[in-house]
Amino acid sequence: MTEPPLCAIEIISPMQSLQELVDKAKAYFEHKVQSCWLVLPGLRSIYVFRSFDSFSTFTHTDTLLDDVLSVSIPLAEVFE
Repeated sequence: MTEPPLCAIEIISPMQSLQELVDKAKAYFEHKVQSCWLVLPGLRSIYVFRSFDSFSTFTHTDTLLDDVLSVSIPLAEVFE
């Protein structure tokens, strides 16, 4: 790849730790990814990172807003 993707989305598996995903998010930002989502299906929540130090948390009753990508997604539909 010559250019990084705009967004990386990681979904935690039962065998992964949250720290593994956080470490991946840090690496993505070091490689100029603009937004990173960490999806936790068991908690029906998504962390949206704008940078490694700045994130918002959205749950199944929220509408996910990613200002970097200008994306808005009702999470009730995602976690049905």
